Amino acid sequence: MEGFFHALFFLIILRHVISPARCAATAAAGIEQAAADRAALLSFKSLVDDDPFGALSSWNNGSLHYCRWPGVSCGRRHPDRVTALNLTSLGLAGFVSPSVANLTFLRRIDLSDNKLDGYIPEELGSLRRLRYLDLSVNSLRGTIPSSLGNCSKLQVLNLANNKLDGEIPSTLSRLSGLRDILLNQNMLQGTIPDSIGNLSFLLVLSLDNNNLSGAMPPSFGSLLSLKTLAIQFTSLTGTIPPTLTNLSSLKALGLRGNNLHGEIPHFAQLPFLSFLDCSVNDLSGSIPISLGQLSSLENLILGMNDLTGEIPLSLYNLSFLKNLELTNNQLEGTLPSHSGNALPNLQFLRLANNQLRGRIPASLSNASELRHLEMTFNAFNGTIPPSLGALQSLSRLELAVNRLEARKPSDWSFITTLTNCTGLRVLDVGYNLLQGMMPNSLVNLSTSLLYLTFDSNQISGIIPAEIRKFINLTYLDMSINNFRGTIPIDISHLWQLQYLDLSNNTLSGEIPPTLGNLTRMDKLYLGSNEFEGAIPPTLSNMLVLELLNLSNNRLSGSIPQEVLTLSSLTNFLDLSHNLLNDSLPSEVGNLINVRELDLSNNRLSGEIPDTIGKCAILEILHLENNLFQGSIPSSISNLRGLKELDLSKNLYSGQIPAFLEELPDLKYLNISYNSFEGRVPMKGAFKNASEVSLIGNPKLCGGILELHLPECTLDAFAAKHHSDYKLKVLLIPIGGAIFLSCSNELPYERCDMTKVLKIAPTLFRRIEQAASDRAALLSFKSLINDDPFGVLSSWNNDSLHYCRWRGVSCGRRHPDRVAALNLTSLGLAGFVSPSVANLTFLRRIDLSDNKLDGHIPEELGSLRRLRYLDLSVNSLRGTIPSSLGNCSNLQQLILADNKLNGNDSLSGAMPPSFGGLLSLQTLEIQLTSLTGTIPPTLTNLSSLNWLALRGNKLHGEIPHFAELPFLSYLDCSLNYLAGSIPISFGRLSSLEYLLLGMNNLTGEIPSSLYNLSSLNTLELIYNQLEGTLPSDIGNALPNLHVLRMNGNQLGGQIPASLSNASELYDLELSLNAFHGTIPQSLGALQSLLWLQLAANRLEARKPSDWSFITALTNCTNLQVLILEDNLLEGMLPKSIVNLSTSLNILVLGGNQISGIIPTEIEKLINLTILDMSVNHLRGTIPVEISHLWQLQYLDLSNNMLSGEIPPTLGNLTRMDKLNLGSNEFEGAIPPTLSKLSMLELLYLSNNRLSVASAISIELVKELALTAFQ
Repeated sequence: MEGFFHALFFLIILRHVISPARCAATAAAGIEQAAADRAALLSFKSLVDDDPFGALSSWNNGSLHYCRWPGVSCGRRHPDRVTALNLTSLGLAGFVSPSVANLTFLRRIDLSDNKLDGYIPEELGSLRRLRYLDLSVNSLRGTIPSSLGNCSKLQVLNLANNKLDGEIPSTLSRLSGLRDILLNQNMLQGTIPDSIGNLSFLLVLSLDNNNLSGAMPPSFGSLLSLKTLAIQFTSLTGTIPPTLTNLSSLKALGLRGNNLHGEIPHFAQLPFLSFLDCSVNDLSGSIPISLGQLSSLENLILGMNDLTGEIPLSLYNLSFLKNLELTNNQLEGTLPSHSGNALPNLQFLRLANNQLRGRIPASLSNASELRHLEMTFNAFNGTIPPSLGALQSLSRLELAVNRLEARKPSDWSFITTLTNCTGLRVLDVGYNLLQGMMPNSLVNLSTSLLYLTFDSNQISGIIPAEIRKFINLTYLDMSINNFRGTIPIDISHLWQLQYLDLSNNTLSGEIPPTLGNLTRMDKLYLGSNEFEGAIPPTLSNMLVLELLNLSNNRLSGSIPQEVLTLSSLTNFLDLSHNLLNDSLPSEVGNLINVRELDLSNNRLSGEIPDTIGKCAILEILHLENNLFQGSIPSSISNLRGLKELDLSKNLYSGQIPAFLEELPDLKYLNISYNSFEGRVPMKGAFKNASEVSLIGNPKLCGGILELHLPECTLDAFAAKHHSDYKLKVLLIPIGGAIFLSCSNELPYERCDMTKVLKIAPTLFRRIEQAASDRAALLSFKSLINDDPFGVLSSWNNDSLHYCRWRGVSCGRRHPDRVAALNLTSLGLAGFVSPSVANLTFLRRIDLSDNKLDGHIPEELGSLRRLRYLDLSVNSLRGTIPSSLGNCSNLQQLILADNKLNGNDSLSGAMPPSFGGLLSLQTLEIQLTSLTGTIPPTLTNLSSLNWLALRGNKLHGEIPHFAELPFLSYLDCSLNYLAGSIPISFGRLSSLEYLLLGMNNLTGEIPSSLYNLSSLNTLELIYNQLEGTLPSDIGNALPNLHVLRMNGNQLGGQIPASLSNASELYDLELSLNAFHGTIPQSLGALQSLLWLQLAANRLEARKPSDWSFITALTNCTNLQVLILEDNLLEGMLPKSIVNLSTSLNILVLGGNQISGIIPTEIEKLINLTILDMSVNHLRGTIPVEISHLWQLQYLDLSNNMLSGEIPPTLGNLTRMDKLNLGSNEFEGAIPPTLSKLSMLELLYLSNNRLSVASAISIELVKELALTAFQ
C-alpha cells in the first residue's frame, strides 16, 4: 500500500512538471500558426500590383491585428486563424498567391469581380475545410487545377467569366457535397466529364459560353436535385439526352446556341420547369405535343431551328407562358382563334420568318401584358385585328411583309384602337396590301412612337396636319403610296425627326419653309412628287443633313444660296428634273463634302461658277439639259475624284479644255449638243470612245479614230528626218570598215579586193544589223521625254558598247544582237518607239510600271522570236494591235492596268488573232477599256495557264473554255458579261482561281463547278445568280481559300460542310437571301480572317442559334465579322468577348439583339470599327469600352441604352465617327469628348442629355467635325 502512495505522489509531481511544458508547446504552436496566416496574407498582398481603392493599404499595419484587416475574417473557436477572405469588386489586379493555401482554416474565398490575372494555384487543393470558392469575373488563365478535387467539403465552385482553358477536370466528381458549379464564359475545351452525373446534391450547373464539344452526358439524368442546367453557346453535338426528362426538380434548361440535332425530347414530367430554351440549334421534327403538359412553363424559346409542322394545340394549355419565341423555323398552319384566351400572361410573341398563314387572331388582345408582337415575313392575310388596341403594354408591333389588307375604311379601324397603346414605340406595316385613306385617328397614336412606316402599300388621301403630335418620332417612311395634297406645315413640329421619306407619291403645293426647323434631319426624300414653287432657303437650317432629294417635281425659281451652304451634305444633292432657272450661285463651292450633285434637266443659265472647284470630294456632276453657256471653268480641274461629268444639251462654246483629259477617275464624259470647236484631246476619257460623247458639236475635229471626227487641217507632219538618220547610221560604219581594209600604202599590204568582195555581204549585213540595233535603241530613247533616274543617260556613249547599256541584254550566239529590253519601274515617260521592232532578235520586252503614253506600235507584231511582252502599268491607249497575233513564240503577254492619270486607256476589241498564239501561257489585259466580246478563238490556246481580263467593258457570253488542260487562273470579273456560267468549266481540271464577279451573269451556279477539287478561289460577286449552295460544297471543294458570292440572289441555308474547306480564310456571302441559322461548324475554320454575312435573312431566335459565336472563338486570326441587317434576335452570347483579339471590324447593326453590352468587350483590343446600332440593347455603356484604344468608328445608335455617357470615351483619341443617337442617355455631355481631336462626325441626338452652354462651346471649338449635333 505504501508503494501505491509513493507512485501516486510521483505522478502528481510529474503532472505539475509536464503540464506547463505542454502549455508552452501549445502556445508556441499557436503563435507559429498565427504568424503563418499573417505571412500568407502579406504574400497575397505582395502579388497585387494595383489596388485602386486602397483596400489592402492597412494590411501590414503593426497596430491592427490581421483578423481586422479589410476583407479578412477569423473563426470563433480559433480566433487567430483566418476562415474567410472576402475581397470582391475592388478592382484588384495582379496574381493569386499560392500562399493562400497556407491559410489552412479557410472556409470561404471570394475574390470575384476583380482584375486578377495568372493561374489558379494548384496549392488551393490542400484547403480541406474550404466550402466556398468564387474567383469569377477576373482574367485568370490556364487550366482548372485537378487538385481542387481534394477540397472534400467544397459546396460552391464559381470560376465563371475568366480565360480558363483546357478540360473540365474529372476530379470534380469527388466533391460529393457540391451544390453549385459555375464555369461559364471561359474557353474550356473537350467533352463534359460523364462523372459529373454522380454529384447527387448538385443544384446549379452552368457551362455556358465555352468551347466544349461532344455530346451531353446521359448521366446528367441522374442529377435529381438539379434546378438549373445551362450549357449554352458551346459546341455540343449529338441529341438532347432523353434522360434529362428524369430531372424532376429542374426549373431552367438552357441549351441555346449549340449544334444539337434530332428531335426535342418529351419533357412532360418536369412539374417545376419554367424556362426552356433550345433555340439556335439544328433541331428538327415537330414541336412535341407533350410540352403542353409543362404546367409551370413561362418561357418557351425554340426559334432558329429546322422545326416543321404546325404549332401543337397543346401549347395553348400553358396558361403561365410569358415568352413564346418560334422565329425562323419552317412552321406552317394557322394560329388558333383563341390564342389570346389560352395564353393570357403572354408578354412576347415572336413568330417571324415562318410559313404561317391565315388571320391574326383577334383574341391576342386578351394577352393583356403583350409587349412585343413580331410576325413579319409570313403569309398572314385578312385585316389587322382592331382588338390589338386593347394591348396597353404594346411596345413593338411589326407586321411587315405579309398579305394583310385594308380595302375599305372599316379595315383601318386597327389604327384607331392602337391609340390605346400608350407605350407604342415601333409600328411597321410596310410591304402589305393596305389601300384607301388612313383614318384621322392615326395622329392619336402614342406620343412615344419612334418608328412609323407605311411604305410600299397603296395608301391614298392626305398627310394629316395633326401628325405633329408624334413629338418623339425619329423615322417616318410613307413612300411609294398614293398620297396627295400638300405637306402639312405641322410636320415641322417633329423636332426629333432624322429620316423623312415622302417620295414616290402625288404630293403637290410648295415645300413648307418650316421644314427647316427639323434641325436633326439627316435624310430627306421628297422626290417624284408634284411639288412646285421655290426651294425654301430655310432648308439650310438642317445642319446635319447628309442627303437631299427634291428631284422630279415642278420646283421653280433660283437655287437658294443658303441651301448651297450645307457643308454637311455628304451623300448627294439631287434637284434634277424641275423648272429651276437663273444662274448657279457661287455658294455651290460650299458643298465641300458632297459626292453627287445633280442639277440636270432644269432651266439654269449663265456660266458655271469657278467655286465649283472647291467641291473636292465630288464624284458625279450632272448639269445636262440646261442653258449654261461660256466655257468650262478651269477650276473643274481640281475635282480629281470626278467619275461622271455630263454637260450635254447646254450652250457651251470654245475649245474643249485640256484639263479634262487629266482627270484621273473620269469614266463618263458627255459634252454633246453644245457649240464646242477645235481639236479633241486624246488622253484620259477622250481615248475611249465608249466613255465620251461629243455628238452635236459640228466644229470639233481630231481625236481618236473611233470618234469618227474630221481631221484637223492645221497640222504638218515631217517624216524625212528619221529615214535620213537611219541611212547615215548604216553607211558610215560600212564605209569605215572598207577603208580600214584597203588603205595600206604598200601594194602587197593592200587587201585582196576579191576577198573583200566575197566577205563584203556578210560584213555589210552584220555591220548593218549591229547599226540597226543601236539605232533602234537610240530611237527608243529619243521618244522618252522624262527619265527621272537617268537610266538612259549612258545610252549613246561611244565608249560603251550598246549591249552594256543599262536595261539592254544581248544574246550568246549573237553577241551583237539585242535579246532583251528590261526597263521596268523606272518612271520613264514618253512613247514606245516603233523602231523597237527593228530589234529582230528580241525575246523579252519588259517596260512595265512606267509612265509611257501613246499607242502600242503595230510593228511589234514582226518580232517572231518574242516570248515575253510586258507593257503593264503604263498609260498606253488606243487599240491592241492585231499584229501581235503573229508573235508565234509568245508565251507571256501582259498589257494590264494601262491608265493615264487613272483612266482606262486601251480600248477596242481584243484581236481574234490572239487565238493563234498556241505557245501562250499567260494573257493579262486587266483594267483597260476593252470592248466587244471575248474572242472564241481563245479556246484554242491549249498551253494557256493564266487568263486575266478583269476590269474591261467586255460583253456577251463567256466562251466554253473546256479544252484548256493547264488553265489554273481565270479572271473575267468587272465586265458586262451576260448569260449563264458555262457548264463546261467543270472540265477545267487544273483550275485553281475562278473570278467572274461584277458582271450580269444569271441562272444557277452549275453543279459541275463542284468537280473542281483544286479550286482555291471562287469569286462570283455582284451578279444575278440564284439557287442554293449544295450541302456538300465543303467536301467537294476541300482546297478552297476564298469564297466570295456577295450581291446575288442566292438562297437556302449556308452549308455546314464549308468547315471541311479547312484552309478557307475569306467567306463573303452578304447581300443575298440566305436564311436559317449561321452554321456553328464555321468555327472549325481556324484560318478564317473575314466572315461577311450581312443583308441576308439569317436567324438567331434562340440561344442555341448563337452558338456560331462561341465556335468562332476558335478562329484565332479572325479580323472581320460583319452580320448586320439580318434577323438575329435575343441576347448576345457572352462568348463574343472571347473572339480573336485580332478582330478589327465587328458589325452587328440592324438586327434585334437585346441584353447589355458586355464589359469584357475590352478584350477585343484591336477593334477599329464597332457597330451595334439599330438593335434592342439596354443598360449603360460599359466604361471598359474606353480600353479599345484602336477604335475609330463606334455606332451604338437606335438602341435603348441609358445612363450617362462615360467621360472615359474621351480616351479613344483615334475616334473619327461616334454615333450614340436615339437612345435614352441622360445627364451632361462629357467635356472629355473634346479630346477626340480626329472626330469627324458626332451624333448624340434623340436622347435626354442636358448641355451646359460652356461645354457645348468647348466641344464646338475643339472638335474638328464635319457633322456636329
